[in-house]
Amino acid sequence: MQSSGVTDKPPLRIKLPAPVADIYRAVAELERLYPGCKFTPDGHLVGSIGEGIAAEHFGLKLHGKSKPATTRSMPRAMKSRSS
Repeated sequence: MQSSGVTDKPPLRIKLPAPVADIYRAVAELERLYPGCKFTPDGHLVGSIGEGIAAEHFGLKLHGKSKPATTRSMPRAMKSRSS
């Protein structure tokens, strides 16, 4: 029998910090104050929150702001492909 990749484990739940809940409360309040307007947290904000929470929960070290790759920082195998 082949495995479907589905497990019976419950999904991992991580308690979110209070400031994250504050963001969503503020969104709800703004939408109440300004009917018809949507106040959606953008992808960058949500991604950064996720990075911080994952780093804290899993004990990861974040390396700060991303920098564009240069041929100096690329592995040799990638340099030949970028030319």
